[in-house]
Amino acid sequence: MINVSGTSISDVFHQMLFKFFEKDEETGEFLNAYTTDIDAGSFGKDKMGEEGGVQQRLQADLAVAEINYPETRPLGVIFPEQLGIPPVCTQESIEEYFASYLLNAEVSKNEEYTYGSRILNFPSFMLKSFNIKAEEDCSNIETEKEQYEKTKFNQIDWIIQHFKEAPGNNHCCVEIAKGDDVLLKHAPCLRLISFKIVNGKLNVTVFFRSWDFWSGFPTNLGGIQLLNEYVASEIGIPTGKMFAVSDGLHVYTHNVKFALERLGR
Repeated sequence: MINVSGTSISDVFHQMLFKFFEKDEETGEFLNAYTTDIDAGSFGKDKMGEEGGVQQRLQADLAVAEINYPETRPLGVIFPEQLGIPPVCTQESIEEYFASYLLNAEVSKNEEYTYGSRILNFPSFMLKSFNIKAEEDCSNIETEKEQYEKTKFNQIDWIIQHFKEAPGNNHCCVEIAKGDDVLLKHAPCLRLISFKIVNGKLNVTVFFRSWDFWSGFPTNLGGIQLLNEYVASEIGIPTGKMFAVSDGLHVYTHNVKFALERLGR
């Protein structure tokens, strides 16, 4: 398990990186991670083909990060210039990710979904009339079909309004995935974005089922911080802490070289 607490996104990234590659001095085995084959999904053998070999990744069984000042700029990860390692992201790329992918509901022809489409246009069924009593909602199947209609639900708009009406609530959790996403070739990695007002500031907690640490972690958290800042500004309060959880945080083998260079190994 990897569990770190730090100041900025960059600080937490580096702490996690060191823990990822920490080894037992006697056995040489990883203390907080394990190597696994990728049987399906991104870079898995279902994509590589019979002659492509099997990609591997170094993965933590559980990773938890507490970021106390996620608003710290730049939001991207900072590498020492003398190492000559290309940045995993920049402030500009994070802003582009936020504007084009998180806060944009458009889906291109080659996409089945985007996080933004699920955040702003989540597929839903709503009552045609909100005056119907609860006990009448499911009185029979035919009535239920008549009373409900398929629609799209803007989760962010609802959350902003709900916080204005009831600041002390635990309801404001954005859901990215839906049940039948297991049938997709690439199901959403990000699953939940939970907002909560604590001590007058807007905290945000995210959960990733599977998470590319080297290429995804910095951009994802930077974009989510911008999303939290947007929601907080609409409510009229500052942002607070960020918490990130994943039971599939990993480093692909093709990124291990860069990770080890950063560690000076």
